[in-house]
Amino acid sequence: MYAKSYNTDQLKGEALTISQLAGGDCEPLASRTINNQTKPIYPCGLIANSLFNDTFSSPILTNPKGQDSSAEYKMSSTGITWSYDKDRYGKTSYKNTDVFPPPFWDARYPNGYNSTNSIPDLSQDENFMVWMRPAAFPSFLKLYSRNDVDTMETGVYQINIEMNFDTIPIKAEKFLVLSSSNFLGGRNPNLGITYFAFSGICILLGILFIVRHLYRPRRLGDHSYLSWNQQIQSGLVNNIVS
Repeated sequence: MYAKSYNTDQLKGEALTISQLAGGDCEPLASRTINNQTKPIYPCGLIANSLFNDTFSSPILTNPKGQDSSAEYKMSSTGITWSYDKDRYGKTSYKNTDVFPPPFWDARYPNGYNSTNSIPDLSQDENFMVWMRPAAFPSFLKLYSRNDVDTMETGVYQINIEMNFDTIPIKAEKFLVLSSSNFLGGRNPNLGITYFAFSGICILLGILFIVRHLYRPRRLGDHSYLSWNQQIQSGLVNNIVS
């Protein structure tokens, strides 16, 4: 199952072996063989393998008022995840030569993990932490970066995007959304639509029950017909007769 396709101990930093990962939740992406060498995958599992790997530059305001040059609206990937998510991750005990990256990470690590392109420290990668939290719906938003200092002025912005995440095989679409956020999170229309739909169903059922009660009200029950009352009355009659 995609939502459970990861290994908690491995994400916390433990260097698990092939045998320890075999048959677990990471299958079929627990290990892989390259050049007749079989090694564990780090990080293992379907969620990590499908990591969104497009990159975005900070927005640049191309027509700032009163300025001759463009102004950069600096974004940061620090502080984008929830505090309890960070407790799930630790710096790995694996060495570069101990593991292979997931198959979909080959573009980022064409020669595997090595001294020049080392194994990632997932305990510091908040974009990875955000992605590893499965979404509730097929259409979803993931926080990529934020700016808590400056106010984003109205204007035309330029963003440089490095396109790495291929959506064609999975027949999906991807969008870049600029939004404001608060303590409840960012804009999420899917959740609101779900709440309104469920509320509408509850209101409709309530109306149907009211109409049924008005046209065919339930008859009030007579306590004398209760089984234990009938037994008591029967006992009294028998005592009187005897």
